[in-house]
Amino acid sequence: MTRWLACLLLGCFLALPAWARQDDPRLDSLFTALKGAPSDAAAARIEREIRIIWFTSGSDTIDLLMHGAAQAIGRHDIVKARALLDVVVKLAPDYAEGWNLSGGMAFLVGNDKKARTDLEHALALEPRQFDALMSLARVLEREGDDLDAFSTLLQAQAIDPHAAGLAEWVRILTLKVKGQSI
Repeated sequence: MTRWLACLLLGCFLALPAWARQDDPRLDSLFTALKGAPSDAAAARIEREIRIIWFTSGSDTIDLLMHGAAQAIGRHDIVKARALLDVVVKLAPDYAEGWNLSGGMAFLVGNDKKARTDLEHALALEPRQFDALMSLARVLEREGDDLDAFSTLLQAQAIDPHAAGLAEWVRILTLKVKGQSI
């Protein structure tokens, strides 16, 4: 589970920037395409385009800090990545991706309270942030709140039905929440 989130964070960081963010007008059509993607491969390409848009803040300073955090994650230097992301959210409080990645890093180090707060902040700025929804579901599940984790996963699935591993995760939580029929 921790390796999954670390890979997700690193994948987000390595996206090539396109000068935009959560209010980019291209996002609406990309989300429509994502919801109706004909295959997992097509959905993965659309997810990447969305992440590229989300990742780029529009500020050279914030982008530099985000890339520094990416390098720190690549070196498994969680302390440095955490410090850089703390600066990002302080300098750019309206940048949803900064909050999303900050929440993901908090989850990795076991700080569920910060993870939840940061992920909820990201979702307040960009309710379609499927990565933040899935990370929040991980936090909720780790806290033992399977019902809210399940509900959060269903929100993510409505946005990105092809997200890797999501269908199986929903199936498992469905059994936990609703039980198995006899």
